[in-house]
Amino acid sequence: EGRFLAAVSAEVSRAMASVDLSSSVIDLDGVRDDAAAALVACLESRPGRKALVLDPHVGPTVMRVATMATLRAHDVDRLYYLEGGTLETTCSEVMFVVRPRLELMHKLAEVVASVRDDEAERRARRAKNKNEKQKPKTGDDTHEENENTETRFTACFVPRRSEACEAVLKHLGVFQFLNLKTLPISLVPFERDAALVECKRAWRDLAVERDVSSLYDVAKALHELQRRVGEVPIVQGKGAASKEVAEIMERLRREQAAEDARARDEWPRDAGRRGNGEREKREEENRISAAFAADADEDDAESSDDTDESSASDASSSDESSDASSSSPFSGSRADWGMDFGGLPIGPREYWDVSSSRLWRRRCRKPNSRSKAPRARVSSASSAFSHGKEGAPQIDMLVLIDRDVDMVTPLCTQTTYEGLLDEVLGISATGTVAFETNEEEKEGADDENAEKDLQAAKSEDERGSVSKRILRVESYVPPDPGPYPEDQPVLNAVRFTPTQVSAIASGVQPGLTMVVGPPGTGKTDTATQIMHCLYHNEPGQRTLLITHSNAALNDLFQKLMQRDVPARYLLRLGQGERDLDTDLDFSRQGRVNAMLQRRLELLAVVERLATSLGVPEDVAYTCETAGHFWLTHVLARWEKFDAAVAAARARGEAAVAPSFVADSFPFVGFFADAPQPLFSGVDFEADKRKANGCMRHVREVFTELAECRAFELLKNAGDRSNYLLTKQAKVVAMTCTHAALKRKDFLRLGLKYDNLVMEESAQVLEIETFIPMMLQHPLDGRSRLKRVVLIGDHHQLPPVVKNLAFQKYCNMDQSLFARFVRLGNPTIQLNAQGRARPSLAKLYSWRYDALGDLPNTFEKGSAYALANPGFARDAQFVDVQDYSGVGESAPTPHFYQNLGEAEYVVSVYQYMRLLGYPAEKISIITTYRGQKHLIRDVVNARCASHPLFGAPKSVTTVDKFQGQQNDYVLLSLVRTRAVGHIRDVRRLVVAMSRARLGLYVFGRKALFEQCYELSPSLRHLFDGRPDTLALVPTERFDGLRRAADETATNPYLVPDAVAMGHVVNQLALKWQQEQMAAAATPPVVSVASGVSAAAPPPRGRDEDDDLAPDY
Repeated sequence: EGRFLAAVSAEVSRAMASVDLSSSVIDLDGVRDDAAAALVACLESRPGRKALVLDPHVGPTVMRVATMATLRAHDVDRLYYLEGGTLETTCSEVMFVVRPRLELMHKLAEVVASVRDDEAERRARRAKNKNEKQKPKTGDDTHEENENTETRFTACFVPRRSEACEAVLKHLGVFQFLNLKTLPISLVPFERDAALVECKRAWRDLAVERDVSSLYDVAKALHELQRRVGEVPIVQGKGAASKEVAEIMERLRREQAAEDARARDEWPRDAGRRGNGEREKREEENRISAAFAADADEDDAESSDDTDESSASDASSSDESSDASSSSPFSGSRADWGMDFGGLPIGPREYWDVSSSRLWRRRCRKPNSRSKAPRARVSSASSAFSHGKEGAPQIDMLVLIDRDVDMVTPLCTQTTYEGLLDEVLGISATGTVAFETNEEEKEGADDENAEKDLQAAKSEDERGSVSKRILRVESYVPPDPGPYPEDQPVLNAVRFTPTQVSAIASGVQPGLTMVVGPPGTGKTDTATQIMHCLYHNEPGQRTLLITHSNAALNDLFQKLMQRDVPARYLLRLGQGERDLDTDLDFSRQGRVNAMLQRRLELLAVVERLATSLGVPEDVAYTCETAGHFWLTHVLARWEKFDAAVAAARARGEAAVAPSFVADSFPFVGFFADAPQPLFSGVDFEADKRKANGCMRHVREVFTELAECRAFELLKNAGDRSNYLLTKQAKVVAMTCTHAALKRKDFLRLGLKYDNLVMEESAQVLEIETFIPMMLQHPLDGRSRLKRVVLIGDHHQLPPVVKNLAFQKYCNMDQSLFARFVRLGNPTIQLNAQGRARPSLAKLYSWRYDALGDLPNTFEKGSAYALANPGFARDAQFVDVQDYSGVGESAPTPHFYQNLGEAEYVVSVYQYMRLLGYPAEKISIITTYRGQKHLIRDVVNARCASHPLFGAPKSVTTVDKFQGQQNDYVLLSLVRTRAVGHIRDVRRLVVAMSRARLGLYVFGRKALFEQCYELSPSLRHLFDGRPDTLALVPTERFDGLRRAADETATNPYLVPDAVAMGHVVNQLALKWQQEQMAAAATPPVVSVASGVSAAAPPPRGRDEDDDLAPDY
């Protein structure tokens, strides 16, 4: 016993003295060995030929830790990917290696059921043929008996089992046929000092499904790493997910410490049951002591390199067998086992089980290996993670970074990124990078031959005989667009936020994209950029643009016209096309006429080109003759010139004669009207790029002519219009109503489109959302649609359903967009508004998560930084009392009016016009249609025919004004007895978000301040602000204006509508006196009366009442 303990002590002391990893890179080869050992253990647990069925995401992990030779050495016959369906195999064992995912369990059950069904069919066929049993057995009969053996199934879960998966397997009826195992491969090394925890759906699980199981996998992997390299003394991190990972790691550490303590308490009982007799015990001790002595002799003869390699392999092998190491006397820490590395061990030595030590040593040996057994040592990777002078951990600090708070990626700006590339890759002065690549072409070989070829290639590579080539990587230089100013592309002047960039990147990807756009966040700009990118990235695809209203469609269409999309590819359908703010006609007939006119212009250009080249033929008669002229004269001359330039560059003449391009270019005469000089004659490469730009211009001319040829051949206006719709136009825009009305016509004409972009989708009924997706016939039973982009805001007004029964009980006013959001479909919410002042944005930003303001709303010198002239506040709630003893009235049911608010609002509008406010910058909106008609009558009576006032840009309802905006908005709430339908928060958000610079709300304060639903918005207007209108009549719109944060001195508080009328009359009188001083004017006419005779009678329905709710 003394010799044995002395050998152990000497071995441990020497091993610990040889380990010094304070300044070295951590070697993760041992982790790979552990993973390979776990995989081999699973394979050896099921004898016989095996078919290994891999989860597609687990397959790369398995191949990182084990080679094909290793798998074949453990009876793996074939590899399959788990895709469901049938599995044709003759192996007696089918082993699945899968993640604990519910969707994979269904595929696993399909495979098990298919294999068992095939076996049942084979048994049934053999049972019918009874005569075969009496025949002498041959080789074929033996094969059939092997096939008669029932196939066994094993499911290995990586990295852990799941009770939910087991429940699914029980429900599918295959649980009883499966032998379940765990394959604890959590940390996968792919370099000597880099490892990966593969959780491919971690981000989606955390952000969308709120599943934190991936965090447990990460913590478990780090915990196992600490068991190998020692406990990390410092753990730092940032973010909620990082904190949760650290907490799980601490819980695992405490659980492991408790388990080890419980194992130590049970050690005497285990030791008492082992060994019967002193003789057997002494023989075992002598045998182990001799083994240690032999190891010590071998170690003295080894070199230092072998010693270090052996130490690393010992550290990995001690963790490969967790069961043996947990019961080994060498698995505890020095403090636990009372060891002194300088001499004999002290402590509970009578509890040591020497036989388990030998078993552990044997299990770590490779079979049929002549290498020495691993040395005995005290592992620093025990569950207690012991620290000390001799057993310091290999990792000093662990840093956990949450993806939500990643501060490294934003720092990698363009300059920083280019600097890193230059430092790592070595970018030359010409902007190129050279890489060495291997030319290896291997095809048509099986796995064994491929592996042999790969080894042969590696040996050749070591000898330097593998052929190499240089791959040159250059920065992209945009081509020269052409010599004329109109050839320059239209650049995008909109600066997008990171969230908008994410929405645009998602919109150009196949599938469904949903963008939630709060008011003023740039939904229209985002939709425009998505279509712009689709046109340039997918020129062969066609896009269908759908909106709810004509106003929104025209706004979006006009912004698309300002991008780099040619007008000949744009088409606007429906009656709203005439309201487009452009001189171009984008209707079907208008586009046909434009194409025919463009054809004549291009043929004139072709004729001028033929004259410059000296071609006598009449080549500009038709598009067909122009095409022949392009092939025989234009393209032929260009190819000859291009070949001459290439030959001159190869001979070096380009450096000698820089004017070679200018002297040889064949179309100099044609470009005589272009800005001169056309070529510099100094720089050969610059002149060549200029020549390419000129050819690009010529090629574009003939490309357009080729597109005009169809309109030349088609003689009927209807045929030309149909061709334009079905073939020529790349972007077709219409409202959802027009799509429903013309669906049969579109199907009959064979309309085809690949992308669908729908703006205002939260205002569109579900059935109206599906109709634009069904305007074309399916292609081979499948829809051609590749992308669907839904853009809207479910926090604003829903679709209009006039039938209250359908609206309230059938929930028909829910849009498909709102349904998807409610069901948890992933969305991208734009998070920065640039429409309103920050003080106005507070009125509705509470309804959205983290809605911020763009920098333009804070810029000095802009309209946002200046106060509204004539008003002491940029937003105010004006308390309006009964006017002549009357508040709200209803001449007919639901036709609510308020004469006092109408007088007050129109007087404020007149006041603003007297101060110089433009009429197109003012809008008056109200919550009821009756009040809209009343305000219009008052405006027509007082302002419409007056030379100073005129009519405001719009007088409409809140519902009709959704999707529009203006600088200054006057809002009338009408009701004085009940809150009414403004209690709907969605209508409140629309009403409060229409103004950019000023919002003035007129209503009954005592009524609306008691409404709980309105309090988040109206409290900003009530707190610290007067409830009477505060004016500064001495200011002018076109004069010197004070800053927005500057308080107005001595504002005039208007008590009621009558006082507001007096203010307007005084200012109007002053204006007329100024006019009379300049020239003779008619007598003074009162423009604002304190009393109105009576409310105008109720009006009938007008043109914009068709889709408005019955309020």
